[in-house]
Amino acid sequence: MENLKIILADDHKVFRLGLESVLKGKFINSVFYHANNGLDVFAILEQQTINLILLDIEMPVQDGYSTIEQLKKIKNRPKVIVMSFHDDTATV
Repeated sequence: MENLKIILADDHKVFRLGLESVLKGKFINSVFYHANNGLDVFAILEQQTINLILLDIEMPVQDGYSTIEQLKKIKNRPKVIVMSFHDDTATV
């Protein structure tokens, strides 16, 4: 599997650590960065070339919705997978 640089963006540290633990088994030699909110995502993007962002919708400071809107403006932006426990039509 390709070596990837992945941001895990969620305001729950325990969830991020668990997700990283699961993904490390699949994406061996990949590098994981942790972000508590959208501002942290952009701080990491200033320093690193990222392949994938796993992004929670509900985070404090800057949520996933506004983070996605900002990411749309970036040329060669990373792929984004949105994570949410919500199952209502509006959120999905």
